[in-house]
Amino acid sequence: MKGQVRVSTDRHFELLQSHPILAGIGEGQLQALAERGYLGSARRQHVLYLTGDVASQVFLVHEGRVNELHVDGGGGAVGLAHHHRGDLLGEECCWAPRTRDTMALAATPVVYSELPRDDFRRLLDAHVGLERTLYARLIERQACSAGRLCSALTKSARSKVAAVLLEFAAHGIATEEGCRLPWRLPQQEIAAFAGMTRETAALELRQLEAKGLVRREGRFLVLVSPERLAVIARSVRVQPDSRVRPSEEHSSYFA
Repeated sequence: MKGQVRVSTDRHFELLQSHPILAGIGEGQLQALAERGYLGSARRQHVLYLTGDVASQVFLVHEGRVNELHVDGGGGAVGLAHHHRGDLLGEECCWAPRTRDTMALAATPVVYSELPRDDFRRLLDAHVGLERTLYARLIERQACSAGRLCSALTKSARSKVAAVLLEFAAHGIATEEGCRLPWRLPQQEIAAFAGMTRETAALELRQLEAKGLVRREGRFLVLVSPERLAVIARSVRVQPDSRVRPSEEHSSYFA
């Protein structure tokens, strides 16, 4: 594909061997996986797969960040997960052959492995512990995606933006001025993961800057006060016209 660069099999084997999640795999099996798979590097905005593609590969991130997105018919995108070094994506096909229901897009320059689904499935069959670990990770990721969608319905725009910034801060760099996010984080990307328009995300980001909670450092963001952002991220949108207690409101769903 355009934007991809192929790398040697020896380098592929070294990268696979460097990931703790594959530590229990023998050298012979890893070498075969490296030879059967594909190691590539790609620029930002490169598409690893599209919604509707046949799911015949598993992807492993070595460097950079890949976003997993739900894209609607109008071209709008909702961020479901972001994947970093050591993360797998697209591995759902190992348990149920299927077509992709999400899109994977390089958010930064990336180096990644593209591993044949059938070969990876055989690897899981031979290493039950690895399969359990990956399945637990998949369940956790799906729970996080569900929580993100629920937050989009219950939290204020500002709390959602604060939560997204804190989520990316888990990979940030601590400085005297605060936590510096390690990548450029465009407003469109914040909007996708917060479940709002870019204009709303830009407005809320400016408000957080005005309050001194976020500062720009060139093209990067610094979270000046992660503790105060955490308080904002936990706030729930108030419904002033509602007089129904939560327990009564929820019970009506099952009436």
